[in-house]
Amino acid sequence: INAEYMGTLSECLFFFRIERIFCAVMQLQLALGTSAGVALQPPLMEIASFHSTPTKRQRRLQPAPTHPGSAPPPKPRGTYQLRKRTVTSYKDVTRCGEVEVLRAALVASSAVSTSTLTIPKPSVPTLPKPPLVESDAVEKKNVDVPLVRSPIGKRPHIFVVDGHHDAGRIIMDRIALNDLPSTGLKLLHFDSHPDMACFGPEVAKRIIADLARGKYNSGQVHRQENIASWILPLVLAGHVAEVCWVSGWFCSQMEPGSYRLLIGVDAAGRMRIASAAEPDDVQRTEDGVGLYWMSASCWVPASKLKSAKSWTLHVCRLDDHFELPAPQREHIAEVFREGPWLLDFDEDFVSCNNPFGMEFQSFFGNKGFSTLRKVYCPMYSCTSHWDNLRQVVKHGHYLKPFAEFLNAPPTQRLLYTLQSQSLLRDFKALCEELHAQQNGELVVADLFPPDLLQCAGESAGLPHHLSTATEIVRVVNTTQHLLSLLPEPPASITVATSRADRYLPDSQAAHIHRLTIKMLQKQFRLQPKDITRLDRPKFSV
Repeated sequence: INAEYMGTLSECLFFFRIERIFCAVMQLQLALGTSAGVALQPPLMEIASFHSTPTKRQRRLQPAPTHPGSAPPPKPRGTYQLRKRTVTSYKDVTRCGEVEVLRAALVASSAVSTSTLTIPKPSVPTLPKPPLVESDAVEKKNVDVPLVRSPIGKRPHIFVVDGHHDAGRIIMDRIALNDLPSTGLKLLHFDSHPDMACFGPEVAKRIIADLARGKYNSGQVHRQENIASWILPLVLAGHVAEVCWVSGWFCSQMEPGSYRLLIGVDAAGRMRIASAAEPDDVQRTEDGVGLYWMSASCWVPASKLKSAKSWTLHVCRLDDHFELPAPQREHIAEVFREGPWLLDFDEDFVSCNNPFGMEFQSFFGNKGFSTLRKVYCPMYSCTSHWDNLRQVVKHGHYLKPFAEFLNAPPTQRLLYTLQSQSLLRDFKALCEELHAQQNGELVVADLFPPDLLQCAGESAGLPHHLSTATEIVRVVNTTQHLLSLLPEPPASITVATSRADRYLPDSQAAHIHRLTIKMLQKQFRLQPKDITRLDRPKFSV
């Protein structure tokens, strides 16, 4: 649904770009009709046909030939409006200059023959064909394709989305349209979450291989992305070479520093990360950022990567006064001093909610949530650890006496990881409260379904901090101060409201969004026309 909605919005943007062309068509028709004495009908343009052969409907609507002294033909009833269609090729957009579109509109109206109409060639060449990005981000099954292009000019354009992964689709499509360079981009990413997870095993190997070759279908890639995994596809495709993640003091997924990394595909065809650091810096890299990917079993030795691409990750963190330390501020200014760069701002960077964790806490209290966090957040191997917890709940091992519960194979593996029988005892009691056996009456599981226990546990370690009004203003001011140090404006700006997924506290969402947009407009001297809203209206702020 989200992909279809994005396609409809972007198609509207495409038609908005040719609005002035239709105005020019009407003026030119009036001028030609007045000078030549030809009765012209209102312009009718089918975007799907940029050729001289009129369609059946156009032939039916053509005015009958007139003879000297005869009355003009009656005007056709009704009005003609621009028809929307599914764009099936970037050729329709990028290989037709305004003059060619104007000629096509006149041919479609069938009012003037192109053989007698002379249109001067444009002074500037037509737009070049975009670089080959396989399928050119176009679906083969008549699916609407979001063609997002910012107005031509030096000022950046703001694209507002709700789900953060939609920002990746916008960037990919703008690269395909030659609005952005296809290589060497730098990403300045303000967020309470890294959003740099690798694709899971559910993603087809063909899609990952296409990304590694730089020839991919952006629609297919977008459908596999989620809010936690939209950045690395840009890196694997070779578009982004450096990522700078700026987070709040309450975010501990990675440690501040700069890290040289590799991204590629392993022998099983899965997206993986490896260290590209010098031998004496490998341990710092693994401790600083490696654990983030180790927890999902996505960290491998560099020798096991195919189609490896090098990239650099900079991690910066605000202090507890919501200010960026001077060394980190100077480092960011140096990194983004040269080259095209992208600005990405998630509004939960200002104030962050942990929706699943807070929902669980509201039902089971601080003690229950504390137990959940301790059980679900080991220091390593989260994937296998969570699988063992899932088996304990699914097979009802918690219903057995404690001695039998400890002897169950998945519980034995949990005991080896957690090294605490008392913690497992507390977890067993929590499950008994949640999954009490049915005896004809309603139970807690009817209120809080069992699947939510796993969701709440796996997200229990995510950041959570509801900022006060003073803290919100201080974070936004710190962001603007950092942006003012950069010599060039970004090539593109994406803003994620993160309201539908509840990572932005709903009670603060409208105020934070208004303040964020105001800051960006002030910093880059932007007008309301420089902002495109692509977020979902149902959750719009």
